[in-house]
Amino acid sequence: MERSADSSATNTSDSISVATSPASTAKGSLLSRYAEIFVNRKDRYLTAGSDSSWFSKKCRLTNRVLESALRGNISLGLYATAEDGMSRWICWDADDDLSAHKLHQAVRLLPVNSYVIERSRRGLHVFRLFAEPIPWQAAQRYGVAFAHKADCDQVEVFPKNGTFSAIRAPMTPHPLTKRIYDWIDADGQIHDPWDTLLTLTPTPIPDHWLNEPEPRAPPEPSRELHRELPGIFGQLDTGSHAEMLAEALRYVDLKQVGPERWQGRCCFHRPDRKPSFGVDGPWFECFAGCLSPGPNRGGVNYFRKLVRERGL
Repeated sequence: MERSADSSATNTSDSISVATSPASTAKGSLLSRYAEIFVNRKDRYLTAGSDSSWFSKKCRLTNRVLESALRGNISLGLYATAEDGMSRWICWDADDDLSAHKLHQAVRLLPVNSYVIERSRRGLHVFRLFAEPIPWQAAQRYGVAFAHKADCDQVEVFPKNGTFSAIRAPMTPHPLTKRIYDWIDADGQIHDPWDTLLTLTPTPIPDHWLNEPEPRAPPEPSRELHRELPGIFGQLDTGSHAEMLAEALRYVDLKQVGPERWQGRCCFHRPDRKPSFGVDGPWFECFAGCLSPGPNRGGVNYFRKLVRERGL
């Protein structure tokens, strides 16, 4: 059952978030365990304003801030990469019932105890935990391919880039609903998050996901993802940032929002009231998910293919 932030907090000084947190485990150990698994960077974090919208707070994420969020006192967003572009996890964010169902079924393909399933306001968050931080590009390749195999291409995959993509921290309240959402297992049974935290076993992903030198030379599909990933790697074939940007500017009025990052209103669906089309390095993406049933992210060849198919 979902619980409100108020109901999840306790008055004891040696607990962190919920009354069911292990009494035999010191507060500091639990905080350290949580940070070791989920916190990629501590120089900044997201919090919520009075209007319940997220904003970046450019100050250090201290244990006090982390504890306050885990007690349910504040909303907290964690960045998906560290300052050097390395990531401790992938998160798939399913915001509709069908995608959430497919994603939930697909977690059985992942190594046991290497993932966390948390209900969310509109669906599920699934975190796949790595034994060691890996480059965000490898994490994203793996995440996009897994979502495609699970037939839920409309889920968001974090990290989205190597800088400031972020998601609500597990076990912390949503800024809008003020709810702390349940952790469940592959069978849908609710589990105590603190007990689960102590049993998690982050595991590596196959080396070929890490060693791919260029997006033009994708690796063979991983056994862990089971069999084929039909067509996805051809659609992710890409060129340089300059080539991708030049092609996109023929159809989209783009505004630069960061190094090699541009954003504008998507040319593949209209009206696009909130700019949802982005170019990030050699990749493009529609954050509104309009490219379904294909991948929602790809390179310049995939972009050209879509332009032809949709008659732009």
